[in-house]
Amino acid sequence: MDVLSVAELRESATEVNIVYTTPEATRTALLAARSYSKQLKVRVRVLAFQIVPYPLNIDEPDVSNEFAIDQILTALTADPEIEFSLEYFLCRDPEDALIRYLESPTIVVIAGRSRLFPSKEQRLARRLSNLGHQVVFIRR
Repeated sequence: MDVLSVAELRESATEVNIVYTTPEATRTALLAARSYSKQLKVRVRVLAFQIVPYPLNIDEPDVSNEFAIDQILTALTADPEIEFSLEYFLCRDPEDALIRYLESPTIVVIAGRSRLFPSKEQRLARRLSNLGHQVVFIRR
């Protein structure tokens, strides 16, 4: 097993990837990631996926990219102390696109509801964890 000391972690450029689910849940995940980013040298990325239905070409979504990105940024930038970058993707299946994008094991934060039966967010967190990613699931 590899071991990374806190001093090495502070010197490395670590990334925390937050999966955009809903504005409220993603803000909750950003607040949690803020504690990491203040104590360590951590970059926070929000990964947002827009589903493009099959009748449409993948590069012609039913909602314009500019509008969707503006809506996401407006919802997430209420707290100016949280610094993050937004990565926006057009795809047919957001889970598959996320898995393809996260090639190497990385830190992923997902916020969602905790229910008696696993929610969509919980199932995604479990799937990513099974693929070797370090997943933090935050219950809302």
